[in-house]
Amino acid sequence: MLATKSISEDIKFTYDDYLLLPDDGKRYEILEGELLMSPSPKHLHQKVLGRIFQLINEYVERQQLGELIIAPFDVVISPHNVVQPDLLFVSNQNIEKIKSTHFEGTPDLIIEILSSSSLQRDRIIKRKIYARFGLPEYWLVHPEKKYLQILRLQAGTLRQVAEFKANEVLTSPVFPGLEIELKQIFSLKI
Repeated sequence: MLATKSISEDIKFTYDDYLLLPDDGKRYEILEGELLMSPSPKHLHQKVLGRIFQLINEYVERQQLGELIIAPFDVVISPHNVVQPDLLFVSNQNIEKIKSTHFEGTPDLIIEILSSSSLQRDRIIKRKIYARFGLPEYWLVHPEKKYLQILRLQAGTLRQVAEFKANEVLTSPVFPGLEIELKQIFSLKI
C-alpha cells in the first residue's frame, strides 16, 4: 500500500522563499514553515498600537534601554518561523541582532494587538513558537475587551503572570520604573 501525503506536508517555506514574495502591501508570516497572510489591521488596532508605541518608546529612549520597533518589521526566529509582530523590544545587549531588513533571533519582548482574525494565531500558534525559541516576555493586548495580558517564559512555556484592565496601571520588569495608566490606551476616541 502506498502512503499518501498532501503537498503541504512536503513543502516548508523558509525565509529565503519569503524574500521572493511580491511587495504587494500584504503582511506575510511563516509559522512552522507554513506561509500565512494577514488582512490589513482595523483602525482601532492601529490607534492602540500607535499609543502603546508612543508611551513605551518615549521611556525606552529616555532611559537608553534599547530599541522599540513597530510593524511591519520582520523577525526571523528561525528559517521556518518569520513573524511581523505589532511591536518588538530589543534591549541594548541584543541590539546587534537588528539588521537593516529584519531582526535575527528572539527579541526581549513581543507585543501583539489582538483582533478576531489573529486571535488563535497569536494566542496559540505564535505563543508556542515564541516559547520554544525562548522569548522572555509576551504581551497580548485586546483593544475591544480592554485588557492586556503579560506572559513570561517559565519552564519552557509562556505562562500568563498578569492581566491588566483599562482602569489599572501596567508595570513590567522589562521596563523598570515604567507605569502606564491603561486608560491612556483603551479610552481612545475612534
